[in-house]
Amino acid sequence: MLLALIDLFVVMLPEALYFNTNGTSVAAASYNVTAVSIAAGLTPVSTVAIPATGVAANYLATDTYTNSGNTALVVAYTVVPVSGGNCLGDPLVITQTVNPEPVLGLLDKTVCSDLPIGITLASNGVSVASTTYNVTNIVVDGGLAAAGTNAAIPANGVASNYIFNDQFTNPGTTQLAVRYTVVPVSAALCVGDPVVVVITLDPEPVMSPTLDRLVCSDLPGGCIKHKWHLSRCGQL
Repeated sequence: MLLALIDLFVVMLPEALYFNTNGTSVAAASYNVTAVSIAAGLTPVSTVAIPATGVAANYLATDTYTNSGNTALVVAYTVVPVSGGNCLGDPLVITQTVNPEPVLGLLDKTVCSDLPIGITLASNGVSVASTTYNVTNIVVDGGLAAAGTNAAIPANGVASNYIFNDQFTNPGTTQLAVRYTVVPVSAALCVGDPVVVVITLDPEPVMSPTLDRLVCSDLPGGCIKHKWHLSRCGQL
């Protein structure tokens, strides 16, 4: 009895991996998972105990690994089918290929009030490159005013310059922040972990609105012309 060959490709979340036989042999009643080989660079997220005997066809369905590098990596399971009469089939190595996910780079920065934030979204230079981005959320501190031309959020599949020209006004006395949640996506549509990008807005000085003056000709602006001493302007 032989187990059918299965090659499974995973994009972050686990695809359902179910054991089965080749369709011409006697059916398997259970399976023994006798060994697993995990490539260096993979981080287990959710895994089952191995070795394990007498398990169901979906025993590995929830196994998940993170690949934050730049090449596909493989997990290899050795599986033996067992018939209802307790006859053992030949062992078969089943490979699960884990495509890499992009990792967003460190993009936090500080800008002045009213200036474009100037953020170009990018991966960290070590992981597989991200080709598009999902900007899933934005949190703006109270006291900041967003420009009417800022990018619409949430937005999926956007380019690296999507939020580059966003602007915020900070007329207060302390720094305030805007927080974007960004998810990088690779060309293979592997989705990276969400990252909160923090843009700190330095406050801008605001001129007093009460500085307008009416003064006499040829006199410094410090001379205030009042109707009750027009003739004495310059002698105050």
